[in-house]
Amino acid sequence: MTAKEFIEYLQEQVKNGSIYVYGAQGQKAPTVCERWIRKMEANTGGTLVKGRYTSYADIAVTAWKKKVAKGYGDVLRAFDCSGIGVFFFLKHNLIAHDMTANGLMGLCEKVGEPQAGFWAFRTRNGRAVHIGYLVSDHELIEAKGRADGVVLREYKPNEWEIIGKPKIFEFQPEPQPDPPKPPEPTEKLIKVKGNVRVRTGNGMEYQKIGTAHDELLPYLGQAEDPPNWYKTVFNGKSGYITSNPRYTEVIGK
Repeated sequence: MTAKEFIEYLQEQVKNGSIYVYGAQGQKAPTVCERWIRKMEANTGGTLVKGRYTSYADIAVTAWKKKVAKGYGDVLRAFDCSGIGVFFFLKHNLIAHDMTANGLMGLCEKVGEPQAGFWAFRTRNGRAVHIGYLVSDHELIEAKGRADGVVLREYKPNEWEIIGKPKIFEFQPEPQPDPPKPPEPTEKLIKVKGNVRVRTGNGMEYQKIGTAHDELLPYLGQAEDPPNWYKTVFNGKSGYITSNPRYTEVIGK
């Protein structure tokens, strides 16, 4: 299983308007309803909203109703911060049982730099209390909270204490730039004009290999001694051909 597949799953949850409910792990309609949300949030307490104490259950229900009104009711799922990962990991047999954010941190190698597929953790007294999932080196997806649901947002290093590289994923090697190509060797060719014999040595006295007919032959240099014929290959054999400009010409760079 690759980190890329997990990221695609996370992006689908953002697209589908998935919500945050404490203890949720991927439930959807018809399970997800007001009664179920209130049951899941029954003992979670509340917080001040605009100076007024509001239960987390009310906040979660309100957020869910807004998503339903926008048309997400049949596709959204409910998660908490670890649940969005655990749902996927259990489904694909990457873990054997339910895990908290702190348990998921235990599946990671601590690293220093963010990267797509890594996980980010908030900690308290050395234990992870929240998890976000990096989809690039500067963005993450998380089940942020009851009012927000599952969101894509900027990764801000000051909001997270630990970055972990999960051991349950396969990571493709980082693409490396192609090394500069060495300059291609300069290719010179011998242009044969008409019918010209190719011989085994540098001169007319050598045995004939064959006759080239208006064609191009490889240029392998020039003999050092007169008559300074060109070195070439013809019919798979090393040979020489006259350098008389009436019959041959070296072309190329």
